[in-house]
Amino acid sequence: MKIHSLSVLAVSSATVFSQSALAHSGHDHNFWASSAIHSLTLLGLLMLSGAAIYSVNKHLGRKKISSQVAK
Repeated sequence: MKIHSLSVLAVSSATVFSQSALAHSGHDHNFWASSAIHSLTLLGLLMLSGAAIYSVNKHLGRKKISSQVAK
């Protein structure tokens, strides 16, 4: 499970932060809502990252507690 989670995290972060994913020509950056759209996209990615980090920490904490109880 841990290796699967790490591989999913690695692939998704490589996809999100790759130059081909960030290069998005074809729309007008002078459009009035362009800054808001980019900001909301970045905010969504930050929230998703935060949720993933919280989930991993919660999972690891639960695993740590269960191993201490078993001893």
